[in-house]
Amino acid sequence: MQPLEVALIFVGVPLAVVGILAAVTLPGGDRRHREKRYRPGRPFEFTPVWFLSSPGQLAGRLAITSTTADDDAASANPHGPTGGASDRW
Repeated sequence: MQPLEVALIFVGVPLAVVGILAAVTLPGGDRRHREKRYRPGRPFEFTPVWFLSSPGQLAGRLAITSTTADDDAASANPHGPTGGASDRW
C-alpha cells in the first residue's frame, strides 16, 4: 500500500467518523427555546397517567388511601416538599 492510502485509511476514516458523530450530537438544538429543566425544590406540574390495558378497570373504584402516612408528618417539615441535590450550592 502507498503511504497516502495508509494515511487515508488509518487517519482519514476515523476522523470522518468522529466528524459525523460530532455533527450529529453537538448542535443540541436551539438553546433559546429549550424548556427549563426541573431542579429539586422547584414546582413540577404534571398530570398522572395510568397505563392500563382496560381503562374500565378503574370504573367505580375509589382512590387509594394511605394507611401508613401520618397527616401531621407533612406539616412537621419546615422546609416544604423539597428534595435531593440542587444546582444551587
